[in-house]
Amino acid sequence: MENNLVTTENFLTKAFGEEGLVGISDEVKELYVSLANTIAGVNEGFEEVDTEWRPAIIRVVQAMSSTASGKPESAKIGDLYYKGGLIKRPFHAAVVYGWPTRVRFTNEDKVPSCSSENVDSKGKGALDKSISIYGDACAKCPFDDQPFRHGKPTPCNDVMNVLLVPEDLSNIFVMPFSKTAYSAGRQIVTLASAKRPPWSRFFSIDTTVEKRKGGGGQFAIPNISAIDEKELAVPDHLQKFCGMLSEHFKTFRQNNRARVLERASMVNDKVDMDTLDVPRGGKTSKEQDFSDEM
Repeated sequence: MENNLVTTENFLTKAFGEEGLVGISDEVKELYVSLANTIAGVNEGFEEVDTEWRPAIIRVVQAMSSTASGKPESAKIGDLYYKGGLIKRPFHAAVVYGWPTRVRFTNEDKVPSCSSENVDSKGKGALDKSISIYGDACAKCPFDDQPFRHGKPTPCNDVMNVLLVPEDLSNIFVMPFSKTAYSAGRQIVTLASAKRPPWSRFFSIDTTVEKRKGGGGQFAIPNISAIDEKELAVPDHLQKFCGMLSEHFKTFRQNNRARVLERASMVNDKVDMDTLDVPRGGKTSKEQDFSDEM
């Protein structure tokens, strides 16, 4: 969904109805307006930029994390951060949307050499129906690098991406879970899916720092737990906002996947890859990787 189809006003109206936000403080109203502005691409003091909104990416500090990814100088292994700074732990948020992707990094890669937005989570080997961002079938990967191929890790990894709205309404985040964190991503999606709607309860996200076997240093893994509604309930107004955000993001995902399928059709028609809008090893502003350093 392109930004010019979304305005702050129509997003809030769809979320809260014509009556708008009633019965809540002006401070909370301002937070919702700020979030809607972000989704609509409104940035005070700057002219409109024709790019799609992307949620801020939460990362976990690991031993190899660099300040180039936005990691604050003071951050320690296990801290949560995004390009705006550190995130207080435990982090409390409602789950709005979850989706699988893949990303391929080699030791030489500074950016992903390949990724997939159309992932067949159940498909393996020749039966894998996943399609890369270049329109190629993952089942025919020239590197034979489908995730955990032949029972061994490969440079290509499954990623579970989770869209989150924090309890304090400070931002809208996506947290990618991959490698040792992938099971935590599957866990939060499974737990959230057990409730209707999924955003009707908060989750607590924290980390545990562990030592690698053989004295290879430390690494952090996320810990996920559902918060009892009696301890911290999700307000009705936040549930309405999350419901509208989920619909909006679903449309965004459908558009993103459709572009990939269109590219796959072009490849099948033997269109030269040099004519496509994504060079191998690169990415457009509309196809940001949600990979993590975990």
